[in-house]
Amino acid sequence: PQNPDNDAALAAAFARHGAVIPGMFFFTSPDEIRHLENDTPPRTSLAKSRILRVFDDSETGEFPQLLTPLGVNANIPLIEQSGAGTGYFNVVPDMDGVIRRIPLVCRYQDDFYPALSLKTVSAFTGKPLKLMLNDAGISQLSAGEIVPPIGTAGRMLINYTGPAYTIPHISASDVLDGTADNESIAGKIVIIGVTATGLYDIRLTPFETVYPGVEIHANVVDNLLTGRYLREPWWNVPALLAALIVLTVALSTILVRVRALYGALVAAVLFCGVLGVSFCFFYAYRLWIPPAILLTLIAVLSSAVSLLKFMREEQERRFIKGAFGQYLSPHLVDELVHNPKLLTLGGEEKVLTVLFTDIAGFTRISESIPPTELVTRLNEYTTLMSDIILERNGTIDKYIGDAIMAFFGAPVEMADHSEKACAAAILMQRALTELNTRWETEGKPPFDTRIGIHTGKMVVGNMGSRNKFNYTVLGDSVNLGARLEGANKFYGTGIIVSEAVTRQIGYQFITRMLDRVKVVGKEKAVAIYELLGFSDSDSARFAAFLQEYNKGLELFYARDWKKAAARFKQARILKPHDRPSYILLERCESYLAIPPADDWDGTFQFTSK
Repeated sequence: PQNPDNDAALAAAFARHGAVIPGMFFFTSPDEIRHLENDTPPRTSLAKSRILRVFDDSETGEFPQLLTPLGVNANIPLIEQSGAGTGYFNVVPDMDGVIRRIPLVCRYQDDFYPALSLKTVSAFTGKPLKLMLNDAGISQLSAGEIVPPIGTAGRMLINYTGPAYTIPHISASDVLDGTADNESIAGKIVIIGVTATGLYDIRLTPFETVYPGVEIHANVVDNLLTGRYLREPWWNVPALLAALIVLTVALSTILVRVRALYGALVAAVLFCGVLGVSFCFFYAYRLWIPPAILLTLIAVLSSAVSLLKFMREEQERRFIKGAFGQYLSPHLVDELVHNPKLLTLGGEEKVLTVLFTDIAGFTRISESIPPTELVTRLNEYTTLMSDIILERNGTIDKYIGDAIMAFFGAPVEMADHSEKACAAAILMQRALTELNTRWETEGKPPFDTRIGIHTGKMVVGNMGSRNKFNYTVLGDSVNLGARLEGANKFYGTGIIVSEAVTRQIGYQFITRMLDRVKVVGKEKAVAIYELLGFSDSDSARFAAFLQEYNKGLELFYARDWKKAAARFKQARILKPHDRPSYILLERCESYLAIPPADDWDGTFQFTSK
């Protein structure tokens, strides 16, 4: 309720001090008007508040960009007339609720009115307000030499001096009880308002979420008087569009080509770079270049690309696990999943080790066993052999009936692929011996497997059609490995390896040279060896036998047939039924009867595979 005595006293104080600008509030929505229409006292004319000097060059008289209130909550006539004019204290937040701008001019009932801060500066400087209009809106607003950058919408960016209470505050109680320092406010502009949180004049600003509304107007006054304006450059929109295009292309190009970690680093660098450029322009040149759109673009693009890469990597993982899970060890599959680049689709030449196995006399065995039992036993055999190959990180190429083809050293590279292949072969033979022992107790005929191993250059990769392919190896080295497996039948051996393999495995395994041969389809002779066991566990068992055998072989190639024959006979005593010793003994006896030609180099020619 109004108190005439208090109102009169306040009006007298206004008149006595002269340059006092009471505030008023414009209603910008119907809800505000309905809320106050029942308890709003009668208001006087706003003639003293409006901007008198207006230069209108507009042909239409329409200014849709300006703040256009629906109603006003003005002062009572006594206060209205005693002040030096009024100014509205409305603030309009951005879409995110943050107050970054203030409308310095609004249009109400065909008149134009100034904000409280603008009217205060005009009264303080004694300079009248001048407003120039055109069809676009406001072309210029000034108070003497003060020309704020407001644009056609009449809104000015607020260059905040700092967080809340950066501009000095004086408590009203100190003023009332006389303890306030009057000297500190002499000749200054004083804005009176409430700062208590419970009185609801608390705003959200770029500095703080709890910011006194009265200090926002004080910041605007400071900007107008000091000229420390925050400007939005004319090239802001073109630069933003260009930056959006460049960032979109750059991020789309870079992020899809690098790993997730590097992509995150690139996004972080760009994120910090955009913030840095924005802060640089802000603090050095007082130019406001909003980074939010660019930062959002970086975040959205990097997240989208990361999601797409994740989905693609998951698809690659499923492809790799599906394509290689059946013939690679889980360890190698995991390595391929984590590094798909190890797998080159197509073909590439590498030095690998190939291993072939075959069951001796399988046709005969299959004729004596019912088909269902044969399949069961064959599956048990291939499972056992395959597990050993996979445990040694071998790659199972294919199953061909009773035969197994595998290779070592791809798709994941390993320096010791020859050693792994040899170890797998020995363990396969030993595992088969245990399996045969169990089968014999069950009255089942045993299996006898033969293995050939060769190390050399071969082409490895996915080969076949686009719709159906096989990860396999091709080349002469592969063919030689297959020939060595078949050579076991002639020599009565279990594992034959090439000379290239023996050069790679060093002294970890026990081997003996069998022959120097030319296999079917090859013109160049190769030395072949039998793989007998591991050096650390089997040396004592073969020591005496190998001493006689190797000495006999040395004499054999020295053309001393008689002494060589004696050594091979002794070797057969130490290891009965050793077919290589028997073959070489026969050759010695044959050469004693009919010596070979002078150009004989000890090479034996195979006539069948």
